[in-house]
Amino acid sequence: MIDVTVLRKFSHEIHKGFKPQLTMKINKKEVELLMALTKDPNKPMRKYGRHLRLEKGSFTYVVDLLEAKGLIERILDEEDKRKRTLSLTTKGNTIVEEILVQHDVYIENRFAVFNENEEKELSAAIETIGRLFEKLPEVKHHRHHGGHRHKNEQCVKHGSKV
Repeated sequence: MIDVTVLRKFSHEIHKGFKPQLTMKINKKEVELLMALTKDPNKPMRKYGRHLRLEKGSFTYVVDLLEAKGLIERILDEEDKRKRTLSLTTKGNTIVEEILVQHDVYIENRFAVFNENEEKELSAAIETIGRLFEKLPEVKHHRHHGGHRHKNEQCVKHGSKV
């Protein structure tokens, strides 16, 4: 049996202690939402709430904080006016860039304990994990179906079996 918990532990340890130094105060969940908006922009609010594992009220609070800071905006969904999507503002993009630069430096410093050969091994292992990850049925399915819900093993939107 493969112990996949080592992946989570490794990721946790590599990122442990990272706190971006910014001109404004931003908490961990706010940073997580900014990063999620960078990787997967203009999605419905509930998608980001699930990603951050926050209840609706807690997630709305995080959105309110970021919106008050001028980092994100809520946009009416053109297809369904009851829904709102989230988007980074120009100021939000600037903050994300600052976070990413600082994160790259932080990770580089964390990886300084590895010699050149170990870095190559790690890079190859991560590439392999990424490639294998794409083969997982759930990943393929969500790419094709946009991550929406299904009823009785049938994709309502696409009419296909899940």
